[in-house]
Amino acid sequence: MIFLLLLQLRMLAALTLASVSLVAWAVDLCPSKGPTGLKHLDLSQNQLDAVPSRALRDVKQLHFLILALNKLANLSEDCFSSLSLLTHLDLKSNQNGLTSLPSDVFSSLTNLEELHLNSNQISALPLGVFDALHKLKELQLSHNLIRELHPALFTKLRSLQVLHVENNALKHLPKGLLHKLRSLREISLHDNHIKSLHPSTFNSLMRVKSLSLSNNHLSSVDPDQFTALTGLKEVKPFPQTSQTCGLSPAGEKQTLGSEFGIHVCMNAESALTSFS
Repeated sequence: MIFLLLLQLRMLAALTLASVSLVAWAVDLCPSKGPTGLKHLDLSQNQLDAVPSRALRDVKQLHFLILALNKLANLSEDCFSSLSLLTHLDLKSNQNGLTSLPSDVFSSLTNLEELHLNSNQISALPLGVFDALHKLKELQLSHNLIRELHPALFTKLRSLQVLHVENNALKHLPKGLLHKLRSLREISLHDNHIKSLHPSTFNSLMRVKSLSLSNNHLSSVDPDQFTALTGLKEVKPFPQTSQTCGLSPAGEKQTLGSEFGIHVCMNAESALTSFS
């Protein structure tokens, strides 16, 4: 019945099939004589456990694809290969939880601006998985099981502005991991197991305005750890504290982690200038 309807709606621009108990794809959900001009497709809150290679081949105009709250356990490496115009992809909160990603799964998504992979069971990210995403502005990786990140994982994400990797199992951040992300404005790393930070971790991130490191295992930081973050307006740095450092009058000191005796002095431009 659904497919007979689609055949008559070739000019359909948006289609929502959320919460209709879809269990599987009939190879081509949107056949070639169906809504080939589709730009927004919402298949969230169903029972889908996979995305077959051919399922989306005829919806090449798609800009928004929502597959959240399904039972996806894996993705074929070419399942998004026809979606070069896609700007938003939502794969969050799958019940079975994606555990891994093929290294080429996003290689055709050269116009993607938002990618949501949060609340799955991903434990590792293959090197190169994000290399084609030159226009990506927001990457959500929170609430997974990620233990480590390759130093070059984010190298090609020159447009990235928002990075969320909180609530994972990270123990450290490799040197150079964030160095190419010069457009970054928001970083969330809280609720991991990070024990220490390399002194150059946040170098070159002058546009960052918000940094969250709370609820990690940090016991100390380098005196110059945050000096490169000249645009910083908010920082939540240490475990067992919800205290936020916001804009303050020139010369006013604010305690960020009183249990460690660490203070930050902010100047009129809200730049972090010293620790004492």
